[in-house]
Amino acid sequence: MKTTMAGQPIPLRSKIESSLAIYRAYRRGYLGNASNAIAYHRALIGYLEKYTNSQLDRARILDLGCGQTATQTALFHSDGATATGIDVEIPTFEFGPGTFLRTLKRHGPERAFKSLVRHVLFDRNFFRDLSQGYGKDVSFENLDVRIMDATAMEFDDSTFDFVNSMAVFEHISDVPAALRELNRVLKPGGIAVITPHLFPSLSGGHCLEWDSPDQKAAENVEPWDHLRRHKHPAGAYMNRVKLNEYREHFRSTLHVIDEKVIIEGERYLTQDIEVKLATKGYNREDLLTRTITFFARKK
Repeated sequence: MKTTMAGQPIPLRSKIESSLAIYRAYRRGYLGNASNAIAYHRALIGYLEKYTNSQLDRARILDLGCGQTATQTALFHSDGATATGIDVEIPTFEFGPGTFLRTLKRHGPERAFKSLVRHVLFDRNFFRDLSQGYGKDVSFENLDVRIMDATAMEFDDSTFDFVNSMAVFEHISDVPAALRELNRVLKPGGIAVITPHLFPSLSGGHCLEWDSPDQKAAENVEPWDHLRRHKHPAGAYMNRVKLNEYREHFRSTLHVIDEKVIIEGERYLTQDIEVKLATKGYNREDLLTRTITFFARKK
């Protein structure tokens, strides 16, 4: 699995623009939003209760692609579950000199300094809001968070009752390999809830100006720039897997019992844009589907 800073070279100007956009997104609450994290967590608990016979405080849970703050891992841990988070990047919810140096060595100065700035400016308030909003202390101490590739997981077969992953699979270079591993570590009777963010969607290029297109239109970036002129590249590797390709990968590897799609950006999809992007292999469903959530059991 490639790291999120892998991929095509990014011009310095684009890196600066991206960093400023990330800073503004944190300031405005689009990123690091405790209320959104809690709402998503409660939805995950609902899926666990609906699709498995496991009690939350006895469940073995995998947060696949937990991110640097491992938020869902911490929330499940605070619920009494046995939760493990994995990611290819070093966790930075605790950020002392040692963590900074390890991040610098493994991921380079750009990631290290971005993580430092996030931690100094935003993490304390985010962690406070998380505990207040959830109504209990959400502790990040003694979390089981491991640096691990989703395509080669270091777990025994049939380990987990519940696997969740949000907006991670679009960054995995070998999706079939990751799904084979997911199927291997999932218990019979367990459930995986996996939500890729579709690359061809309006927000799929990870340009933060188009992060929430149905709430606010971008002022400086044309719609579907990442599929057209690509003037604003994101500093992230994306595998460009399309909707029906995901469906094929999931259905051939796991037993998919349900799926849910979220649509966005229909008012921006002019006939001219649709026709031009059709010549590049993107159909209307590709362009308008923001995410697809797969609910899947072991096959």
